[in-house]
Amino acid sequence: MTNLLDHFTKYNQVIRVTLANISTKQITKARQLLRQLGGNIIVGKDSITRLALRILTRTLKNPEDYQTYLDKYPERPDLKTLYHEMKGKFALVFTNESYVDLKPKLEAERIKVGAKAGITAPNDVWIRKGPTGIDPGKIGDFHRLNIQVKTARSAIEVTKDYKLCAKGEYVSETVSSMCRMLNIIPFEYGMELEWVFSEGLLIPKEIINMTDDVILSNLRANVGFVTGLSLEANIPNSLSVPHFMVNSFKCLLAVGLEGGYEFKQLKEAQESLAKATEEAVNAPEEKAEEKAEEAEEEEESEEDESISMGGMADMFG
Repeated sequence: MTNLLDHFTKYNQVIRVTLANISTKQITKARQLLRQLGGNIIVGKDSITRLALRILTRTLKNPEDYQTYLDKYPERPDLKTLYHEMKGKFALVFTNESYVDLKPKLEAERIKVGAKAGITAPNDVWIRKGPTGIDPGKIGDFHRLNIQVKTARSAIEVTKDYKLCAKGEYVSETVSSMCRMLNIIPFEYGMELEWVFSEGLLIPKEIINMTDDVILSNLRANVGFVTGLSLEANIPNSLSVPHFMVNSFKCLLAVGLEGGYEFKQLKEAQESLAKATEEAVNAPEEKAEEKAEEAEEEEESEEDESISMGGMADMFG
């Protein structure tokens, strides 16, 4: 209890990580890493953690029983958001290190686990085509699952990739047995960030797992939307003003062209347009000439070959 209260008071950032299929060794390594960064990881029970939160948020039903803690620790009303998030088996990471930098470090330590019957598959399980080294006497096990196989060199060979189990499905005893037979260890587990509580905000897993490419793509889309909205509403801002200037300049070019006026920018635009038109017209002709030259070269090559063959015919009568 005291450990939790100390950490909730000391740190402004709390991260919940998964513990499903996580080994003690992985937790130990994570604890060592966090200590180097000035943080810590606590594997907590939901009931004790919620009690610590009630003390800090001053939402106790019987505050007189915990007066010592209430006097020692300051109120943290912002932690009310976390109360309903403390369910199940979890670990809390307390650190002031940015979760963006911490995420790859925590998730780097992973272990391979076999397909145990009854667990939920975290990813697809495939049997890839190729030799298995298994005795042909067990070919019936493959046929029962409609796996396409053949016998080659006194062993079973899979002739087509087969999805043994899909992500999110429960692993059956049949799937588990087949993985053991083929020595397939399909699953890999490591700590994963479920949510981050930082400066009063609860950041969900979907946001945490966003890549830089996704963020930039969304930013570009929103910038484009705001720019279009500003142009349509005739609102000048840093996004719309450049477009207003370009559109106004286009109007000036049109007026100059129709009215017979001459100025430097109009002349440059006309020259660029004429050059582009000329290139577009000449391009098909140049391609036709290139094709004609290639055809002539091929004909010449064929003639040379025929002459050479004729000489050989004369030599051998």
